[in-house]
Amino acid sequence: MSEDADMKDKPEGAKAKEAEAKETEAKNGDDKMPPPANGDKSASSGSDAIKAAVKAGNINIHQQEHTEIMDLSEESKEAQQEHARLLKQVEAERRARTMVVPTKTEDVANKLRQLGQPVRLFSENVADIRERLRRFIAASEMEDEEAEKIEGMVAPKPSFVPRKMQMGGEPAAGAAGAAGAAGAPPAAKKVDVVYTPASDALLEARAAIATMSFGRAKSRLAGAKRRRGTPEEASAVDRRAVETFSTMKNLAINSSQFGDDRPLSAIQVSPDGGTVASGSWTCLVKLWDIENLEMRKVLRGHSERVTGIAWHPEAYSSDKTLLATGAADKTAKLWDCHTGECVQTFQGHAGRLARVGFHPSGRYLGTASFDHTWRLWDAETGEELLLQDGHHKEVYGISFQVDGALVATGDLGGVGRVWDLRSGKSVWTMEGHVKRITCMDFSPCAYEVASGSDDHTVRVWDIRKQRCCYTLPAHSALVADVRYSRTSGEVLVSASFDSTAKVWSTRDWSLLRTLSGHEGKASVTGCDVSPDERKIATCSFDRTVKVWAHQDEF
Repeated sequence: MSEDADMKDKPEGAKAKEAEAKETEAKNGDDKMPPPANGDKSASSGSDAIKAAVKAGNINIHQQEHTEIMDLSEESKEAQQEHARLLKQVEAERRARTMVVPTKTEDVANKLRQLGQPVRLFSENVADIRERLRRFIAASEMEDEEAEKIEGMVAPKPSFVPRKMQMGGEPAAGAAGAAGAAGAPPAAKKVDVVYTPASDALLEARAAIATMSFGRAKSRLAGAKRRRGTPEEASAVDRRAVETFSTMKNLAINSSQFGDDRPLSAIQVSPDGGTVASGSWTCLVKLWDIENLEMRKVLRGHSERVTGIAWHPEAYSSDKTLLATGAADKTAKLWDCHTGECVQTFQGHAGRLARVGFHPSGRYLGTASFDHTWRLWDAETGEELLLQDGHHKEVYGISFQVDGALVATGDLGGVGRVWDLRSGKSVWTMEGHVKRITCMDFSPCAYEVASGSDDHTVRVWDIRKQRCCYTLPAHSALVADVRYSRTSGEVLVSASFDSTAKVWSTRDWSLLRTLSGHEGKASVTGCDVSPDERKIATCSFDRTVKVWAHQDEF
């Protein structure tokens, strides 16, 4: 009789006991290992050795259920907490320095109300209120980031998305549903990179710029090292800085002159410090004696208002007494200041020009335009060497580095870019301004560039660290111009539509002097510092040119 038949004849209780017995026997049979063969004695001895090592505690192949952890002392815990608190405080202060907040008192108060903070605390002034708002926003951002980090640690992992979809390709067969359920982003649009062959003239210019920039950088670094090489040299640098600051703190109007019948739009002091050039909305450019503002020459040729002025680096120090101007007539012009004649006209931009600037070599001219491009020209032949796009908005500010290797440009979208002239590449994008960038200027130190904006601030960017190292809440209106003192770089001057120009120390960014003197609420449109760093020239919508000097020089 078969086993199944026997099971049928047995009662239910007996069947259950017999099934349980068979299951136990099968399990015991699985656990039993067959005795090793004669040839496997070494394996058996090795197994015995492992068992002995485990028993002695030399080998641990079992996961411990309870791991012993030494608790930190209360002092160590407090030290860790204090260290974490200090790190958080330092990071909050760093963020607060670069935080953009409103400048108007009413806007600051409204922002504090929105954040649920008191508008004013006891003994606070306007600057203290803005600083409290800046610190609160920075701390809130850090708390939000910490919360997001914790949420990301405890959140479930996202569903698998095929690599091809991550790279922006088409989803694989059968993966579309899973990707859709995971909420995968749509495939990224493919961006076409367009390369334009460089002309022979541009290649020669790049080679010349590279050779020149290496030599100038070497000389600049050697000079900086020499000035800081000994305590005596360092003290001499500090003494000169103190003298410059003292002069700037005692500036007053030395001379003033009506420059034209319509507002003045640009101003710059010549490299020798003896002449001031101003441009106006009447299409005229005028040259003035810096000592008494007597007019020397009138340059006529533009058909629209003048928007930018730049002196040749060797003007009045050699035979090349040249001045470049840009205007809303879409052209830039090069003038001989001795004869007053236009010696070169640069045509090619599709929109009106904004600022212009000379390369430190004097051989090349840069122009920024409302056609979203900036261009590099051969100043001697008038040939267009480079048409550089890359900005999504109108390009307004342009400035060359003192070594000649880099150029900085800023657009009306609030974005600045640094370009390497030797390779033609955009090496850094400066993002931080919330409104239009209207002016830019490189520091003589060669690694800092200042930008002014319609958001009422001046930002100082460090090219080495590639970040904004300081934000100046400089004015209560649009910042129209910024200029470093070109000799030492110890001073930065900003001009604004709030009718003032301000002088800042570049060592600690403290305010040295506010220059108030232009009529009524007239916007100050331009400023510049003389090479000897003892005079400042400004121009304004009130149609005047003013020269500011130390009161003892009157």
